[in-house]
Amino acid sequence: MLAANGLDRGFSDCSTAAAILKKTLKQGKINMFDTAWMKRWQAAVNGNGPMSWIGKHLTADILLGFGEKSFVVNFRNGKIDGFSDELGPETCYQLA
Repeated sequence: MLAANGLDRGFSDCSTAAAILKKTLKQGKINMFDTAWMKRWQAAVNGNGPMSWIGKHLTADILLGFGEKSFVVNFRNGKIDGFSDELGPETCYQLA
């Protein structure tokens, strides 16, 4: 299902990735993001020089929710240092 919509490949173009994702969500083919998607997104963000440069002062742990799935994403100096979907009552983040 994901392969048919191009979500199994890395994203070289953000607008293309966004269009594919919007179409897929609209069709109801996926209802949450998984760890593999987050890893590809991390690689896309960290591999994008201008994006990293613009966000070079961003250092924060941010809670992102996608449907029923949530991740705390660790940004360090504009790059995604890591993320976790293992959230509990003691999970800390600065922005949700």
